[in-house]
Amino acid sequence: MDYYQNSPHIPKVFISCCKEDEKWLEQLKKHLKPLEYAKELKVFDHKQIEAGEDWENEVQKAVYSADIAILLISVDFLASDNIHNYHLLLLKEVVRVGKISGFLVIVSDCWYERDPESFVQFQVANEIIKTADGQPRPPLNAMGPKNQDAFFTELTKYIHKEFVEPAKLDNEPLPEEEEVIEGETVGPSYSSPVGEEFTRTRSKIGRLLSLVITLLMAFLFLGFLFGLTNTHDNQTSSRPLVVVGTISSVNPAILRPNSISTAAKPEDPDGMVSVAWSPDGKILAAGSGDKKIRLWQADGTPLATGEHTDRISKVAWSPDGKTLVSSARDNTLRLWQADGKPITTINLPASVGWVQTVAWSPDSKTFATGSISNTVGLWGADGTLLKTLTRHTNWVLTLAWSPDGKLLTSGSLDNTALLWQLDGTPLGEPLVHTDLVSLLAWSPDGKTLASGSWDGALRLWTAEGKLITTLTGHTGRVNTVAWSPDGKTLASGSQDHTVRLWSVEGKSLAVKQEHTSDVYILAWSPDGKMLASGAWDNTVRLWRSDGTFDQILTGHSNRVSSLVWSPDGKTLASGSEDNQICLWSSEGNLLRTLK
Repeated sequence: MDYYQNSPHIPKVFISCCKEDEKWLEQLKKHLKPLEYAKELKVFDHKQIEAGEDWENEVQKAVYSADIAILLISVDFLASDNIHNYHLLLLKEVVRVGKISGFLVIVSDCWYERDPESFVQFQVANEIIKTADGQPRPPLNAMGPKNQDAFFTELTKYIHKEFVEPAKLDNEPLPEEEEVIEGETVGPSYSSPVGEEFTRTRSKIGRLLSLVITLLMAFLFLGFLFGLTNTHDNQTSSRPLVVVGTISSVNPAILRPNSISTAAKPEDPDGMVSVAWSPDGKILAAGSGDKKIRLWQADGTPLATGEHTDRISKVAWSPDGKTLVSSARDNTLRLWQADGKPITTINLPASVGWVQTVAWSPDSKTFATGSISNTVGLWGADGTLLKTLTRHTNWVLTLAWSPDGKLLTSGSLDNTALLWQLDGTPLGEPLVHTDLVSLLAWSPDGKTLASGSWDGALRLWTAEGKLITTLTGHTGRVNTVAWSPDGKTLASGSQDHTVRLWSVEGKSLAVKQEHTSDVYILAWSPDGKMLASGAWDNTVRLWRSDGTFDQILTGHSNRVSSLVWSPDGKTLASGSEDNQICLWSSEGNLLRTLK
């Protein structure tokens, strides 16, 4: 569901509050409503999520797309496990790296300043919107009804001034002579959502520079007349982001959907996020929400344990099996030897933020990272940063190398995928969907790239980035795509609970709906005879290559998020948010459970 169907240049507000404070949410929404009627602002709150929608994905998408975040802070807000473990973590991160501007509205007396670093990037609206005598506003529950309305009125005016009016300037047509962009160092210019955003940004910078120069000249003139030396307190602030959303029962795992219609209690935040077999099949590695990297031998014997200081997002083996790389939300990348001994830790600057995804080149000489700073990083096998690629305008979610290693593809929340050459220049124009690009997969022969999107479509592209065809049929988001080893069949899994099989030409071969919830992950066996699917119904299901159903594997007590076959095809590993890995034989027998 798209909560922001207006022009993308209309400021978007996300409001966060706990269930106990919903009355303040409703009051704030009433004051912002006239701006929505005028199509000057778009507001998101949890009540817009329809029954059956994926709660976490909807909230996360709203956060990523917003420009402003407003947190209604109270003792109940700070005491909420769900907010603390998931929602607040996400909001703090996007505000910290400058993705959004955050405001705190103090609802009741509470010690939100306990951790000085916790809300350091947020502005306190009660201090910005002062009383008539210039004093900060008290908490909302200490104001009378008239003062509450006065506060929300002033907050609405502030949002209009700081966000709506600048957005109107951004939407003004650019002069004809500004169409040519000089000084570009990475790739060609083109007409696309990415290029348009760059052009708008350049125009805005030009206006800001003109304003700064004018103000500076005026300041110098006044200083000359009155001998002023240092009377101007220059306070700068990034443009704020407003977020609105009530958290009742949410799984705190990042990028893990949860059905609001069935959610009844907080889910375990420590599930197995990423699972990977070493290329020789001797070691299984897993990264989880409890900050741990775990390695086992193929028979399930524990081998080693490593650790980050925050939730792990990805583990990936180099194709030569010598190095394991892990990324986490602590803004670090870590390289490990095959035996689990640490090699090095890469501390990423705050401007880069945490890495969502990692992918090794086929020759093991380079690995790529996709970050919440909208960038793709290219790294040497020793952890040396080689290049930073900066064409996306929103978080990079997925990466895929072509089989020959000559091209890297990246998919983003900006609704595009980009093709990159090894020197860091983009190849062709962006590959465009109408919603975020959730997954990319190259055919084994490297001739065809498949992209899956939350718009429900699959698209097939040539290696040069030309659209071959669009595959339609899914009625929900496409969560996963996978090519069969022989490259003749493409499988896709969706929010609509189905697994679909397609020919390389794009013809629908089979549609299967054995799962009862989102199909989140697919994995072909190395011989291509079996397809495994994992879903939010806590099950793994096996399919024959012709699409006929084989069997259901039950052993997890929570949603299945990872699937990977051992290189010899004898063992299937499934990772779940129950913080367990199940090892299955190719016949579907449970061999052992790893924790």
